[in-house]
Amino acid sequence: MSVLGTVGTVLFIVFFFGFCIFIHEFGHLLAAVWQGLHVDKFSIGFGRRLCGFRYRGIDFVVSLLPLGGYVSIPQLDPADQPKAADGRVLPFATPKARAITAVAGPLFNILFGFALAAVLWVAGVWQTPPTSSCVVTDVPVVVPVVGSEGIRPGERIVAVNGVDVTGLKLSAGTYEGGLYDLCVFWGEFPAECGLAGLKDGDRLPLTVKDAEGQRRAVEYPVALNREHEAGLRVGDRIVAFNGSGFRKGVNGLFEAHAYNEGPTVTLTVRREGRAEPLDITFEQLPNSRVEDLKVPFFQARDPITVSDVLPDSPAAAAGVRRGDQLLAVGDRPPLSVGALLADLRARPGATVPLLVARDGQERTLDLAVPAAAGDRPLSLRQLGLAFAVTVKTVFAGSPADLAGLRPYDRLYAIDGQEVTDGRAFSEAIRALQGRPFTLTVIRDGKELDLPGLKAVVMDAQGRPAYLLGIQMDDETPKVLAHPNPWEQFEDVFNKTARTLWLLFQPITNFVTGRDGVSAVKLKHMSSFVGITAMLWYTVRTEGLRGGLAFIVLITFGLAFANLLPFPILDGGHVMFAGIEFLIRRRLPPKFMNYLSNAFAALLILLMVYITFNDIRRLPRINRAYSSEKPKLELKAAPATEPATTTAP
Repeated sequence: MSVLGTVGTVLFIVFFFGFCIFIHEFGHLLAAVWQGLHVDKFSIGFGRRLCGFRYRGIDFVVSLLPLGGYVSIPQLDPADQPKAADGRVLPFATPKARAITAVAGPLFNILFGFALAAVLWVAGVWQTPPTSSCVVTDVPVVVPVVGSEGIRPGERIVAVNGVDVTGLKLSAGTYEGGLYDLCVFWGEFPAECGLAGLKDGDRLPLTVKDAEGQRRAVEYPVALNREHEAGLRVGDRIVAFNGSGFRKGVNGLFEAHAYNEGPTVTLTVRREGRAEPLDITFEQLPNSRVEDLKVPFFQARDPITVSDVLPDSPAAAAGVRRGDQLLAVGDRPPLSVGALLADLRARPGATVPLLVARDGQERTLDLAVPAAAGDRPLSLRQLGLAFAVTVKTVFAGSPADLAGLRPYDRLYAIDGQEVTDGRAFSEAIRALQGRPFTLTVIRDGKELDLPGLKAVVMDAQGRPAYLLGIQMDDETPKVLAHPNPWEQFEDVFNKTARTLWLLFQPITNFVTGRDGVSAVKLKHMSSFVGITAMLWYTVRTEGLRGGLAFIVLITFGLAFANLLPFPILDGGHVMFAGIEFLIRRRLPPKFMNYLSNAFAALLILLMVYITFNDIRRLPRINRAYSSEKPKLELKAAPATEPATTTAP
């Protein structure tokens, strides 16, 4: 990231994050003045006073730390007798005045959120296209356990039960030593690895190696994956969760898993060879990869989306349109663009039913598959279909950077052979083994050839790797959506309400008499540290639109959190004012002091706890979003090619 970009991101965070707090306190100020309450000070920022002035008896100051601000209103204090900063005794505020003043802060947060939401309504925000299904791509046989009892992030498995598994050939290619791959392809490892017949609670001896090459022995705890045991399989198209549909594809499905209150879930799937949908019910286990939340272990992807349809082509004649989501070829959901093309190549001259989703409705189109021309296999161009495999990141100084490749370029062809998906592109680069090639990209709607491009040969833990210096994105491309302000407010409100409900589920279950097991704990809350980190990476990866959308979430969330009916929060002031209004007398000051001090102490302890957890999770957040260069040692190119001196 450039210095200018870093400075811009910092200024964005300081201004908008700070303004969320500032507007909250400004709401309190205006309401207090309106209700005739005494205001000692209004501060922009915290800490030591830098400058300021007095106006109508209020000290307006700018303080050292420019993150939000605060307003001092003594008559909101539950003390025995409110006093001004100069020691003057002040009259007690009426319950009405205190309630209006307290609620004004969250109200101004909501108004600010609606203002930003209106901007996004006009400008648009990048979102994954809505889809009511997704297809399963991987289902682990065994639960991946990460952390103190499992494998640490960054470690690779080099031996299972004493058997060397480096370079092992599996159905999906060469085993790379990943924990998730071990759990997915459990049944494909050689018999001498002793994986067959292992049960829950058994310990599997593994040897792992970290990035520095240090090895250690691990007694891996075996836990069979309930999803796999229940019958969920690769290729299943999930169409409902607990009997209800979903509109946000994989993101919506995984969110529903995380918010599920019961111990089990039921997925309704469409499966190849079955006319009727199938219900699969399984117990949810805590997922150590995501801090023990109820996020599923299986992997899925949204339906493949058509980026373009060529005129006068078989796809155009069949009625396929740009933006159509391809749900199935016959009754088989395609797992990738490459798999789709392979399926169609196997049916030359046939008319194949394509199940597509368009505008929220499913329909079947008849695609006439042309025969291959000569010895060349059927291509996407002959079908008239185009799919987006775009460049997400270009590393500075890499071969891709030196050749002029840019973010958002669409990878179209390697030496004239079409790029179908990310995996096919990577395999084609490996097959070239560092030889030069011509990469054709589509930029601003035009084809552009980049000749003489070649990958740098690197050493990846003893095996050759071929690096161009790009990160690709072949998932469903995002679209510019325009949700109205109320939709944005409703989305944040629903998420906040569901999170709080699960957080306080032991209490809510006692009150309502319901059963349920929540995985949402206090450790999953975020402090200023965690929120700032997520805002930082959101701005870096999604730009100004993504950053503003995150600020909308923050300001709405700040309002909802402050309205909770707890002492020292705005909701607590409103609650106690309401009680005093009903009983027609002031609550005992000594009791209120004890209560406020106790909750203040608890709040401080809570903030320390969640801040500590945020600091611990920062490396994981950085790994998830970082676009830094891979830490691999460059080695010489093969003798037949001159060695390259460019940095990856």
